[in-house]
Amino acid sequence: MDGFVASIVALIHGIVASVVSENCADVLISDFNLGDSQCVKLAISKALGYGVVLGATIVKVPQIVKLVRAKSAEGVSLNAHIIELTVYTVNFAKNYRMQLPLRYLIKPNGQDRLDSAKGTRSYGDACSYNQT
Repeated sequence: MDGFVASIVALIHGIVASVVSENCADVLISDFNLGDSQCVKLAISKALGYGVVLGATIVKVPQIVKLVRAKSAEGVSLNAHIIELTVYTVNFAKNYRMQLPLRYLIKPNGQDRLDSAKGTRSYGDACSYNQT
């Protein structure tokens, strides 16, 4: 049983180290020192950031599923989808025009890419099904 627990702790340590830093993973997981406020704040900040991205990823999934199942885009505003995709395009173009490095053109957590992919999918579904 000790080997199993050690392998689980090593797995958790590796995940935490990839999200925060190796030093904070040592402090938080190996030493289980929750008194290091800098590492705790960093871990909470990263967890909240990933939570926001996860929430933003699944927010449009029910709408996409409903469109596909009903094969109808009744009640879906094409204008709202066009405006949403325009916002992502303008933001990307502005950052490109400012000659920011690629890592700054798109939000580092990938939320822009996910949102624009979901918006494009919803827009495509809305266009392909009959509008009433």
